[in-house]
Amino acid sequence: MAGKVKKKPSRSYQRRAAIGVRFYRSLLGVFLVTVFICAAGLGYLYFWLARYEKQSVTGAMRAYMKAVQNREWDSIYDTDSQYFTEFNSEEAVTSYLLTLYGNVKASGCTFSLMSIDQGSGYRYYDVYYQQGKVGTLECRKPEGSSVWKVRTLVSGGAYSFDVLDGSTFSINGIDISSDYADEESHIPYCFEELVESETENLPSVTRYTVENLVREPELKTASGDIAVRDYSSLQYYIGKAPSSEQLEEFSAELQDTAIAYSNWITEDGTFYNFAKHLDTSTSFYQDMLAFNNQFFSTHYSNEITDIRVYDVIALGEDAFLGNISFTQTATNENGSRSSDCNYQIYFIRKNGSWKATRIYNISTDASDGTDPAADSAAEASASPSAETE
Repeated sequence: MAGKVKKKPSRSYQRRAAIGVRFYRSLLGVFLVTVFICAAGLGYLYFWLARYEKQSVTGAMRAYMKAVQNREWDSIYDTDSQYFTEFNSEEAVTSYLLTLYGNVKASGCTFSLMSIDQGSGYRYYDVYYQQGKVGTLECRKPEGSSVWKVRTLVSGGAYSFDVLDGSTFSINGIDISSDYADEESHIPYCFEELVESETENLPSVTRYTVENLVREPELKTASGDIAVRDYSSLQYYIGKAPSSEQLEEFSAELQDTAIAYSNWITEDGTFYNFAKHLDTSTSFYQDMLAFNNQFFSTHYSNEITDIRVYDVIALGEDAFLGNISFTQTATNENGSRSSDCNYQIYFIRKNGSWKATRIYNISTDASDGTDPAADSAAEASASPSAETE
């Protein structure tokens, strides 16, 4: 049986097939070129959007909040100290930001323009998270930079520094210049409440004020100078360190006055013996006259040991202040009890003799500036020696 004979495709069919293949190849090429152009366009658009986001103030704030979320403290503080004036230490700033932002997520933050400084161009934005304000950002674009720099504005204490004899100092490595100086003339802050007749011989000081310090500042003075904290306020005194002769004289006055005060509190001494060390024209003296030590307990011996005088500074020729600490041990029939006493005492020269204008009890939280306006009677009743049994 003869097999079937296959017919070859006609020439017209082959031509149509070849044309179809070329068409689809051309169509595929057009499609691929279109995809390439679209991809390139999208990439170009993404590049410019990313660049805009990076260079915009909003993008910079989002990046900053992302760094906070990721706890990139070193990088945050580097920017803070390099592009802004930062008086706080890295440890203080980090602790502050941790407390301020907690578990805030960058993706949930929104920003609201608060103000623009027309002089510097700085911008200030409030940061909101879950409909509540969590902080304020300060933004600046440094000259020659296309990227905004961002930091958080801290809210802290305002410290003042009374400087004598043209002494200089710095905080966190930043020199304190006349930009921070008060134009008015001042006497040392701790004597401003005295009557005018008693301040005539006190020196004029230059008062500098630095705001938004989270913690007690880290001061550095010139060689031969000293900085002493006034524990009754957020105040420092800066001047020449006392000579050996001055230190000996001042230490004796501090010791005699502090022990007379402590002995009067515990009724181991008389008010007369204490009062002869005081300036009788002050409110502190009046408070002591009215003071009634309800914490006093009977004892038959009272020993004072471990006396230490420190942080002493002369405020001109007729005033000084200094600190003194000691341990006071009282004994009665029930045994002995020891208390640590720590005082800051302010003196002026009056009629040729040193007289104390105030005695401040340095409590354990005094470094935080807690209750700087506490009155003298409250300070006295809070004295550890007053509770001795």
